[in-house]
Amino acid sequence: MILITRPTESSKKLQIRFRKIGIQSIIESLTKIQISKRNIQIQDNLYLIASQHAVEFLKNKKIRDKIRETEFIVIGHATAKKLLKLGAEKIINVVEDSNELFKVLKKIKPKKNITYLCGSNRNQSFVNKLKQLHGDVLVKQIYKVISLNSLSQNLVANLTTKKIDAVLFFSLKNAKLFLKLCKMNGNVKYMNLTYVCISRRIADFMIKNSCKNATYSSKLNEEMVIKKTQDLLKI
Repeated sequence: MILITRPTESSKKLQIRFRKIGIQSIIESLTKIQISKRNIQIQDNLYLIASQHAVEFLKNKKIRDKIRETEFIVIGHATAKKLLKLGAEKIINVVEDSNELFKVLKKIKPKKNITYLCGSNRNQSFVNKLKQLHGDVLVKQIYKVISLNSLSQNLVANLTTKKIDAVLFFSLKNAKLFLKLCKMNGNVKYMNLTYVCISRRIADFMIKNSCKNATYSSKLNEEMVIKKTQDLLKI
């Protein structure tokens, strides 16, 4: 059985996908997402979308009316698909990850200012590099990531009885939070668990924190995390 640590909505969709290929899972959403209710003025900028939560924010009626005329660059094909369903017609590029984004920005050298719609969990090193490449970058936080204060009794029971074969991480924040919460509970032996991470950065963090059985997917997307999990569990 695997442990999915994403926010509830994303976890439930992923759980269904795993169930279809014969992998049982439990959900412990270490964080929940609080979408801002405030309005922002949509300007004639290039909008960077790196999360489906940012797309949720754009569903605001006063903002949605302007989406068709707005230019976007998007990280993640699933996020781009969701944005298209919302009515976006000017997605100038869809990239797999931040490395590909930086390559694209170097190539196209956009003349417009970039507005990055993000959450409270944004990667500051990513923001800094973005500003180095394109000086005119406006960062707007449009959702908040709220963390759990403790692990549920059900999860602790499953961990202590060694019913969890692998733990999935899609963000560094969740990886850090999981270790913090495990350390608060002396009964949880987390070091020997297997961890499947969406990026090498997260896997490296886990290894540096004595979790030697951490690995990562070949690409920064859900599909490759599923494949990596399948390969590990030999299903």
